[in-house]
Amino acid sequence: MHGFLAVLVLNSGSSSIKFSVYEAGDGQRLKLHEGAVDGIGTDQGKFWIKDAEGKKLVDQTPSLPSRAVAFKLVADALHSGDFPAPVAIGHRMVCGGPTVQHNQIITPALIDEMELYTAFAPLHTPIAVYIMRESLRLFPMCPTSSALTLTSIAPCPSSYSYAHSRGVFGDGRAPLRSAWNSYESIVFQLQPRVPHKLIVAHLGNGASISAIRDGKCVDTSMGLTPRAASSAARGQGY
Repeated sequence: MHGFLAVLVLNSGSSSIKFSVYEAGDGQRLKLHEGAVDGIGTDQGKFWIKDAEGKKLVDQTPSLPSRAVAFKLVADALHSGDFPAPVAIGHRMVCGGPTVQHNQIITPALIDEMELYTAFAPLHTPIAVYIMRESLRLFPMCPTSSALTLTSIAPCPSSYSYAHSRGVFGDGRAPLRSAWNSYESIVFQLQPRVPHKLIVAHLGNGASISAIRDGKCVDTSMGLTPRAASSAARGQGY
């Protein structure tokens, strides 16, 4: 791809950090590498990186007592020279709260604002805001953007009524809709033969279920916040 740029995508979960490096340019994108740090908070962690063909370039089983240790593995690998240096970074963020409802460039002030609403996604927000701050520090020249998981994608009666009736979202929208990563990815992969009716389950330490009709999310297991989701590894909620 002529004149490509390396874009790093970070997806922090409640007990893992997943990441991919894409070659982007000329209106196209190509995955170069993907990896993950799994088992954060345990002494039986996994850290791996694969190339585009699925060959493992890194395969380690480190102790991962904290998110700081976990993200340092990722940052050190990306700074090693063995992988393309990113020129831009995207962060998956489950929920930015009622005042952050659109994807935007991340700043220290924006991180502080999203952190105020940790209670909306208590398993995910702490590690997400930590990684955002570390990314700004370790990759200061990279523009960094948020990618909100729970964003406005289709009218979902239960979550809309619950949020709107309580005046949480003043513009009449209910942004807390669906496990966006699962919904978007699966619908995209099924194109152009998306079933008329589809159930999408996002299963991890957190869990949620979405109902899809004609390629659009019409309802989810969530209510006002991800805490109203289906049962998960650490109790109720996504």
